Amino acid sequence: MRKRLTDVQRARIYCVKHGHAKYVTMCFGYVHCGRCGEQIGDRLGGVFDLTGYAVIGHTKKPCAQCAEVIKKLLPFDRTIFDRINKDITITGEKAVKGIKFPR
Repeated sequence: MRKRLTDVQRARIYCVKHGHAKYVTMCFGYVHCGRCGEQIGDRLGGVFDLTGYAVIGHTKKPCAQCAEVIKKLLPFDRTIFDRINKDITITGEKAVKGIKFPR
């Protein structure tokens, strides 16, 4: 009998197949994918460039760079981004619950 995948597992699989999201969360200089939560970069050494990424929750109104990235998000990514941006404490399973990922 096949075990059903959780929403978080589906998000991680999607990221592996198609690449990480263009929206990120940051904590103490570490950059994490906004979709699957994996660490994708490190700003402590100044190595990760945030050009082309929208940072979740860094301002109430997005800056010009973030606004451009947000316009280009796929519909399911926009839903996840809006959920997390509305309540920054929502992560993981709560953020991706019920999202239909394309195959």
